[in-house]
Amino acid sequence: MPFFSIIIPAYNAEEYIERCLNSVFDQNFDDYELIIVNDGSTDKTKELIESLKHCNKAIKLVNQDNAGVSVARNKGLSLATGKYILFLDSDDWVLPGYLLFLNEEFNLHSHDGIILAHYTSYGKALTKEENHLALQGFHEINGYTYGYLFLQKLITNSPCDKVFLRELYLKDELKFPESVIVGEDAVVMSSLGLSAIKIGIYSEGFLVYMRNTNGITKSKANIRQLIDISKSVNYICNRFEGKYEEGLISYMAFRQLIFYILNCPPNKNQLVEFNNHVLKLNPSFLPNKKWKIIHFILKNAVRLSLLPLLIKIKIFLHKIKT
Repeated sequence: MPFFSIIIPAYNAEEYIERCLNSVFDQNFDDYELIIVNDGSTDKTKELIESLKHCNKAIKLVNQDNAGVSVARNKGLSLATGKYILFLDSDDWVLPGYLLFLNEEFNLHSHDGIILAHYTSYGKALTKEENHLALQGFHEINGYTYGYLFLQKLITNSPCDKVFLRELYLKDELKFPESVIVGEDAVVMSSLGLSAIKIGIYSEGFLVYMRNTNGITKSKANIRQLIDISKSVNYICNRFEGKYEEGLISYMAFRQLIFYILNCPPNKNQLVEFNNHVLKLNPSFLPNKKWKIIHFILKNAVRLSLLPLLIKIKIFLHKIKT
């Protein structure tokens, strides 16, 4: 059994896939399997991977018709045999020492998972995204604390800063929801650490996440995306219900939904449809304390578009009970 299963979904990634794979090949640790799921690419992604496959026996290339990143990741999970799961996107890359660092820390402390800092890439410049848990003095947490800190926004939606036991994915039957195109990461990452006994927190970062200028957070929304966001958040609310304070769950749902709406503003008709859809889903989406909304607005006052947008859409600001 390899120590790591590295899963990479790839779709039309000819511009970046070699950099991603070479960064793994250059690690000073080789006890891993590299599962690449080619998601129906129409460019030279498949050919490039096949040319590199001859140089590294750890590569397992799977070709499928285009079905989306969630299907590709789930396919990788179903084929994985490693002790720990590590996800990369095809335009990500990792800095030297990453796998060796993880191996040493897992063996030294018997962690079920590790949460790290990471870097973002804007062109040639790298910016370190600090691990907020490490900044607040956390070194090790359990599963209950993981969920509490996720609700507090101290644990991100992204899989890029987390490495966990494959056993946890199997135990909780965790899969990326294949019927939604937005918020799928949050569904899995919100639950991933809940069954863990020991999760290590580190300020070190090795993975470089390339900002996608064509992603959901950089484009106009469509109603399918908005409804998918609400479905994802509703799933998380149901997963956490009864385990944590209701107001904290509601605030998480409010914050997640507003984040996406702010970053991909919909048009008036989409807002009306989205409003009706969300209010039918789950009344717990409505924050039960007005101070939570005030707190959110004050924290984000620097974003001048926030207040008029909230007033305009009126999704969560009516029918609030104190």
